[in-house]
Amino acid sequence: MATITKDILAGSNARFMPDLDFDSVIEWLVIGLLAFMAVSFGGVATWSELVIVVLCWTMLITLALKLVVRQEEKLVWTWAYVPMILFGVIILFQLIPLPASLLNLLSPGTVATKTRLWESLPYATGESREMTLSFYPLATRTQMRLILVTSSVFIVIVNVYRRTEQIRRLLGAVVVMGGAMALLALAQFLFDNGRIFWIYSTRNSLAPSGTFVNHNHFGQFMNLSIGAGLGLLFMRVGEIIDQGKNSTFTRDRRKLLSFFRWELIIAAVIIISITAILLSLTRGGIMSLILAGGFTVLMIAHKYRKGYMNWIMAGLALGVFICIVLIAFNMVFDRVATLADSQAYQNRWSIIKSMDSLIGDYPLWGTGLGTFEYVFPMVDRSLILGRATHAENEYAQILSETGLIGLGVVLFFVVIICRNYWRSIRHIHPPVRWAAFGLGFGLLAVMIQSVSDFGQHVPANACLSAVFCGLLIRLTRLHHDRYVPRIKGGKWSGWARPVVLVFLVGISTFMLNGALRACQAKNKWRQAQVLREKIDQNQKHSGWKEFAQIIGYAQEAVHHQSDNVVYRYGLSVYRWEALVRINTNNKDQIIQAVRDINRDLYYVCELCPTYGPAYGLSGQLERYVLNNPEGSAGILTAYELYPNNISICITAGEHEALCGNFESAQKIFRHYLALGGSFNEPLKLYIDTLDKPELAAELAGENAGQLYHLAGVLNRKPAYKELSDRLRHKALELLEQKRLRPDLSAGMLAGLAYVYYQEKDYELAIEYYRRALALDYGRVQWRLLLARLLAETNQISEAVHEARICLRLYPRMPGAEELLAKLSLAPDNRENKL
Repeated sequence: MATITKDILAGSNARFMPDLDFDSVIEWLVIGLLAFMAVSFGGVATWSELVIVVLCWTMLITLALKLVVRQEEKLVWTWAYVPMILFGVIILFQLIPLPASLLNLLSPGTVATKTRLWESLPYATGESREMTLSFYPLATRTQMRLILVTSSVFIVIVNVYRRTEQIRRLLGAVVVMGGAMALLALAQFLFDNGRIFWIYSTRNSLAPSGTFVNHNHFGQFMNLSIGAGLGLLFMRVGEIIDQGKNSTFTRDRRKLLSFFRWELIIAAVIIISITAILLSLTRGGIMSLILAGGFTVLMIAHKYRKGYMNWIMAGLALGVFICIVLIAFNMVFDRVATLADSQAYQNRWSIIKSMDSLIGDYPLWGTGLGTFEYVFPMVDRSLILGRATHAENEYAQILSETGLIGLGVVLFFVVIICRNYWRSIRHIHPPVRWAAFGLGFGLLAVMIQSVSDFGQHVPANACLSAVFCGLLIRLTRLHHDRYVPRIKGGKWSGWARPVVLVFLVGISTFMLNGALRACQAKNKWRQAQVLREKIDQNQKHSGWKEFAQIIGYAQEAVHHQSDNVVYRYGLSVYRWEALVRINTNNKDQIIQAVRDINRDLYYVCELCPTYGPAYGLSGQLERYVLNNPEGSAGILTAYELYPNNISICITAGEHEALCGNFESAQKIFRHYLALGGSFNEPLKLYIDTLDKPELAAELAGENAGQLYHLAGVLNRKPAYKELSDRLRHKALELLEQKRLRPDLSAGMLAGLAYVYYQEKDYELAIEYYRRALALDYGRVQWRLLLARLLAETNQISEAVHEARICLRLYPRMPGAEELLAKLSLAPDNRENKL
């Protein structure tokens, strides 16, 4: 071992790895990495992240060994390293615990928010403590691994791909991957069963996007693949043109046709890939494809006036048009037409508008890389149910997570890449520089689509973008590489390479350790979830023993990732559910167990001060089990941090109503209803528990459907017969006033449809349900009600059609399956009322 170490430090390759072709090994690792990410659903799963990190670790170690063993090899310098290093320093700085006094100077908003939230917890001491700029360090470290992976790919590309044949092989590999993905997407479109590879189900039961669950992410991957195809095609055609300048090569048509054989194949792959993007119906992908294509045509026309390349682009466009006409022109045309509809982007725009306070409170350093999902809900003013995991705009998310400093560093990197693109296309000799047009197309398409998507958070897309950036830098250095200065014979000369080796090994080990622990924790957590799902399916036979097994799995998950707030919160929920099932009269034991659960929940709040569910559960346990009035603050803090969560909304509203704070309760319940919550929940509270039907009527306001439903409930209570008649009359009056208005929302139309259904006016009910679904296509409950109405009015074929749409949107939907079964049993009995 000592001899080997000495050989490495001395840079001798006479006895150590004398014949190993490091470049070939790294090339295969790069291609394997890109192919694996493409096959493994973009590399978004935890297990796939582990494989990606292992491959990157192997690439970096191989590159480090190459630099150490091969003394003639030198590290390539590029100014792009500067913003990369600065961005890494920003992330590390976000993770360093700092005294509150110092942090208050850097980011006063961070200190104020964390302090206020921690003080809402019972038994808060108010003592000054160390804090990080990141609101959730684990999320920051997790996202940092993706940054390190893409940076590793970039460094490898810049330092390894120095020859034309290497660039050609890499672009060819990307074209093959993109072509295979496009063919898979087309096959799944033509022979669709709603599953990826016809095996793995998707959330929306559609699989027109190859191995990607999200069609927007598929659009980014395919645009990059098309860019690789264009780069390879232009490079080959440029070589042919270059040869034709000094020979009679282009005059021999047979020879020219033979030479163009592979170019025709590449063109066919590009046409298929563009067709796949159009059929996936990703508006962002289609728009970025058109704009990036137009820009590329302009650049080619400006730099090369003879027009050969523009004729190629025109031929590709014609081929795509023919494919779309033959396959699904109407569907694609209708989807593209929605680009002019501002409502199509309303949800995305509402997220961006809600971020103004987030950016204003943490302007310089942000909230921490990867924390958007955990911080944004507290400022979310949209009415999107659930939690937005991403900003749907990469630039806005970078600004919110890393502040103006982080966004400035990213833009610095973009400027460097643009400068290298311009240098490559300014002088297109040697012909390999023609590839810059294709690489620029792919990166520009990604930059455009990133305005309305978060595709660069997908490892497959991020790494492919890093490959393109690295290749653009390489294209400008084919004849004049710059290297890191090296002092011959000095102390630095002997130790610089081993230092690089140790540094790369350290970075790789950090990534590998984090990915391994995340994978182990995810595996145990998934086992706990599967067992919990089985208990939900068999409630009568579940007890504390079954929950003890779930708790065991959850504890192992927490052991592997002790600072994961989702696992820790889930463990507390499982412990509480198990405690409820224990038959014991020992009140002190139960109280102590609840206090232990709350202690863990308080720790969750310390790990991520903006994680609302932990405040909600701890507040409920404190208030209703331990009878501590201070628990009320936790319930209301949970609503403040996560107002668009249905469960937290109804809990906070019920708490305020039971405490007599009816004005606050009404405000919370109105927000709950605006999110699409059921009117039955506050209705039961106000009528059955508090006996205050006037509050239910006030909450219903001018909503005819809710008023009519409330009147029906009160009609069953003799004491409220008069109020019921008055509300019913008011609901019918509102119907007459509103039903002819053209600007009714989908919810109001559905409410009208429900009232007409109760009044037995089925024709109007069907009409309004159809109008509501025209505005909100995905509301399967409304569609199921429409199907039942159609069945009751003997419109059997239309009822079957609507029920099948329900099943396509929501597979195995019980009501839709039952309705289809009944309709199929008596297809000719048109008078059978279902």
